[in-house]
Amino acid sequence: MSLFNYSYLNNFLSPESFDYVSTFLIENKVDFKITRERFTKFGDYRFFRNGVHKITINGNLNTNEFLLVTLHEIAHMLVQIRMKKRVKPHGIEWKSTFAELILRTLELNGFSPELEKELNNYILKGFTPSSKVLLYKKLRNDSIDVVYLEDIPINSTFSVKNNRTFVKLEKLRKRFKCQDTKNKRMYLVHPQTIVIDYKPAM
Repeated sequence: MSLFNYSYLNNFLSPESFDYVSTFLIENKVDFKITRERFTKFGDYRFFRNGVHKITINGNLNTNEFLLVTLHEIAHMLVQIRMKKRVKPHGIEWKSTFAELILRTLELNGFSPELEKELNNYILKGFTPSSKVLLYKKLRNDSIDVVYLEDIPINSTFSVKNNRTFVKLEKLRKRFKCQDTKNKRMYLVHPQTIVIDYKPAM
């Protein structure tokens, strides 16, 4: 399969969003990879000195979540292309570009109809953490009682779905520093990681 053949994304994107997303990938010859589930991130964008754009997305995401994360990373790429200089990763340039991509995808019916209200609210609230929590619960069809890492107190001991146990430490930029209770290694964990069980520090 050619590096720039994106037909396999039909397995991850709705038909309404595939053409829109693949246009950006084809035009910019993006090295786009599907990865295993990553504990620290849902997606990632990298720009290399040789001019190559690389996007990686976790393959365990559902169709709507995969689309939103992909648009998130495409927005980073477009800011890199348009600005050609360093700007804040989630600054005004990125927010404007991400909003533009979401709104256009909504026009194309790329997302499930029931997500329109939460997506518009996410944009209107400026992509705040509180609006993101509500959106992700809707994206995943999560119960309102689902607990995310960002919901629990610092120094809590918590477990995730693969039965690993960690201690939540301080927040570093956009992820939380957590220590594996078994191997004592440190990890940067995504705020929207689902917590199966937790125990606050005494």
